[in-house]
Parts: sequence; structure tokens; C-alpha cells
Amino acid sequence: MAQPRPSLADPARLSATASVFCYVGHKEDDVVKGVSERLAAVLDAKVVVAAGLHWDNLTAGGIEQVKKNVVTLVNRIIAAFNQQGTCHV
Repeated sequence: MAQPRPSLADPARLSATASVFCYVGHKEDDVVKGVSERLAAVLDAKVVVAAGLHWDNLTAGGIEQVKKNVVTLVNRIIAAFNQQGTCHV
């Protein structure tokens, strides 16, 4: 979960602070923290992100592709919000 706040570097800009909970051995926190902080800052709203990611034998290239796909999804959420004024995508 994340909430927007003034940036520490530039108080005129929004940033966000996030807290992440995950099970031992799971790595979703790397993805979820960035997603929740970006959405909170861009949408100027408190957000909660839930994710479960699992692939057997995923290669380093596969991990990079997942990260790219996540960025694409976040961009689509932001675009939908900007167009519709809501996050129902």
C-alpha cells in the first residue's frame, strides 16, 4: 500500500511512501513497491496493490519481460484514469 506525499527533493512534486507485506521467499515486493508508489504519486491517492507472481524456471530474460509488462500495465491504468477519471480498467 502507498500514499502520496510531497517529494523530499522537491516539495512541489508528488512522491509516495509504500509499505509491502509478502511471504518468506517471495519476490513480488520488488514489483509491488514500485507500482504502488508510482500509482499513489501519479493519481494523488492512497492505493493498495495485491500481486502473486509465479513461473517455474523463469530465466533472467523472463524476469525482465515481466517487469516490462508490469510497466505497460501501470501505464494503461494511469491512461485510463486520466481519460475516465476513474481506475476501473
